[in-house]
Amino acid sequence: MSAQRLLKWQRWIDDVGEDLFELWFDEIRWRQLHELARDNTSLAGAHVDDFIGWIDGLYLQAAAVGVRRQSEVRSDSISIGRLLREVAEDPAALLAAPLYAAVCQGHASISVGVCPSEHDIALAAEKDASLLRDAATSITKYVNKSIAHRAKLRARGEWPLDSPAVEHATGLLREILGRYTLALKGTLFLSGPLPEYDWMESFTVPWTTSEQIIEYFRRDYGEDD
Repeated sequence: MSAQRLLKWQRWIDDVGEDLFELWFDEIRWRQLHELARDNTSLAGAHVDDFIGWIDGLYLQAAAVGVRRQSEVRSDSISIGRLLREVAEDPAALLAAPLYAAVCQGHASISVGVCPSEHDIALAAEKDASLLRDAATSITKYVNKSIAHRAKLRARGEWPLDSPAVEHATGLLREILGRYTLALKGTLFLSGPLPEYDWMESFTVPWTTSEQIIEYFRRDYGEDD
């Protein structure tokens, strides 16, 4: 049973890694777009604030949904939250992973400290789970009340979502992912995603003309300016 569970966790950690790398790319692109708009002298006043507010909202909502997804512990989810719960329940399965087995036998090529006990592993998983719950609580509430559906009698601003909370939660998820990637697969987690292409290249050429912008407003808003 432990061997089957270990194989399942190893598959999960790959799925979680793909999910979090996608969020990480979103964060990098959001920061770059944010800086690009702020540094562009041709944008000024309300125009730049409106644009930045729009891209901030898009990113924060996407990241909030990702945090909610990875903090879930439901039996039908593949997430860091569920992985931590299962590791706390069955620490012996993690000890059977090749890296820990090598450490405990004195044959590991990567230093990960002393051979842990099942009690140590369970405590570590419970601690990570507690940290994740604390970081995700307000974000999950926001998603449930304001994104997944519109709550009845919702007071404006009752469930705020701010960038520092999201940044802390996504950073914690990456940190936990790194530890369990090493523990489960014996491989080091990459320090950051590697871009496959220069996505900002499109910003080196003009996107549109003033005539096209007027036409867009006529078409979509029935306005000329």
